[in-house]
Amino acid sequence: MLKRISLLFPGQGSQFVGMAKDLFAEFAEVQLLLNNADKILKIPLSNIMFNGPMEQLKQTENTQPAVFLHSLAIVKILQNETTLFKDNRVDHMLGHSLGEYSALATAGSIDIESTLPLIRQRGMLMKQARHGTMAALLSKKDFLVADSNSSNGGSAFKRLEEYARELERIDPTNDLVNISNVNSPNQIVISGTESAIDKMISFAKQNKLVNKTVKLEVSAAFHSQLMKDSSDQYNNDYLNHIDFKQPSNQVISNVTGKPYTNSNNIKEYLSQQMVSKVDWVSSIRYCIDDWKQKEQQGYFIEIGPQKVLTQLLKQIDPTAEYINLSTIDEVKDFINKYKENKL
Repeated sequence: MLKRISLLFPGQGSQFVGMAKDLFAEFAEVQLLLNNADKILKIPLSNIMFNGPMEQLKQTENTQPAVFLHSLAIVKILQNETTLFKDNRVDHMLGHSLGEYSALATAGSIDIESTLPLIRQRGMLMKQARHGTMAALLSKKDFLVADSNSSNGGSAFKRLEEYARELERIDPTNDLVNISNVNSPNQIVISGTESAIDKMISFAKQNKLVNKTVKLEVSAAFHSQLMKDSSDQYNNDYLNHIDFKQPSNQVISNVTGKPYTNSNNIKEYLSQQMVSKVDWVSSIRYCIDDWKQKEQQGYFIEIGPQKVLTQLLKQIDPTAEYINLSTIDEVKDFINKYKENKL
């Protein structure tokens, strides 16, 4: 029996100069997609993707549509060159933050013409926030499992959450911080004011909850309550004017870690996404548990630039099978093997 499939779509941070250039050179559908995107956005985004400079590509309002387009370019090729989307083998589609929009577009919930201006505005508003910072916390131990050696027996994740709430209770203006990403059992990201981030890092180090901390080069505290003003403007001025259709496949929400139950949920959860944590671990585990309950086997396909999500996948479940589709060689190899029923 052929294995089931879950599609993964990366978010901001996976961009690179030259992205999708090899796909554009060979596939007419990619040329049409990117040329139309330039017209819709009224900027030469494809040239920025292909030739940079990186300083311009990493501007959030450019990064978000660029990553989206790289993913959708590969989707277009697979739709034309394989029967992947007709074979009823794709059980789940899920994307990390911005990638959720790629998943929704692939599932036919929103068209590309509506998504591109929407996510560019999302990027602009996130960039305009310009308040706060973020840091990655890394541990060789599992953040999510209760530690019998700790004084309260709780997980490192719970202890960090409790400390964040304590900081906010004492000084809600200067010490606001949230856990913004649960990327893997060994990697979480915190987002908040500079003061609160520094205190969280000190707390984590003093209590030996982390092996390493990395402050991220970001313009604002994404996926935290500090994004509320930007989120409210995004919802009122842009998101609320979009009509979402029922997805053709299960699309997993970053907010809940579970599939949308109907099209009415989509706008609600996307409106929360900018100020809520990305629960990537729960999202991945939902797919794995779903296959186990149905006594099926499955694998993941990451569609888009780089290999960020499959690196996280290996930390979540080292036994999980996966394929990366980013370059033209990877895409061609997949097409050939899929046609030969080798996947």
